[in-house]
Amino acid sequence: MNLGAQRLSIALRGVLQAVGFRPFVCRLAGQMGLSGWVRNEADGVQLEVKP
Repeated sequence: MNLGAQRLSIALRGVLQAVGFRPFVCRLAGQMGLSGWVRNEADGVQLEVKP
């Protein structure tokens, strides 16, 4: 168990859908060895990242 692990929750508001934002974030996170999720919401994007 890694007691130093943290997670970061981010809410981005605005027009981010249909511009490839979620795939970009997922690809970048994978390259950096991070995990988490990204989801579209009515007024933007919500994401959570963890080491």
